[in-house]
Amino acid sequence: MQNHPVSVLGASGNAGAYLLRISLKAPVTTTFGRLQGGRPLPLAAGHYLYAGSARSQRGPSSLPRRLLRHACRTAVLPPHRIYAELVATLIAADFTGAFSQQSTKTLHWHIDYLLELAEAELTAVYVLRHPDVREVTLVKWLASRPHTGTPVAGFGASDDPGASHLFAVPAEEFWWEEFSAQLRTWFDDTVGAVAV
Repeated sequence: MQNHPVSVLGASGNAGAYLLRISLKAPVTTTFGRLQGGRPLPLAAGHYLYAGSARSQRGPSSLPRRLLRHACRTAVLPPHRIYAELVATLIAADFTGAFSQQSTKTLHWHIDYLLELAEAELTAVYVLRHPDVREVTLVKWLASRPHTGTPVAGFGASDDPGASHLFAVPAEEFWWEEFSAQLRTWFDDTVGAVAV
């Protein structure tokens, strides 16, 4: 996996898991839907990783549709700068599905509220294209990495009690360079273990 803004592991299909690298330019205190009773929660400026999954081969719960949704914002702000490259990479990787920008987006998931912020920018997407790669397994692996911490308990983890799918990464750029190689190794080991 090279260090491009959009990296794809796996050869075929529209289901799997993904990681979003998000840069928060300034500290914020905001609500994330009904997370923790809807009270405002603080996030420091810096870099974050969010783990998600898309389990369907077609429709809004497929990888291409889920990722494009994350790269869009509501009508208030333009899409994230990575949007055009994400579309081009998904097409080049032979994903199937609709690749047009969504006309409307309503905020539903915790991650929607974070990505909607003017201070937040989606800077990289790591796509793990395999139906047997589970979000929960990916989250456990991320939690074991050095320099990852949980800034908000329960974020994105409605179906994974006690966990958080958002990680703060207060690390230097070389960490991110090594992370790509480590993610490839983890993916190959996970897919190989599942296939046995």
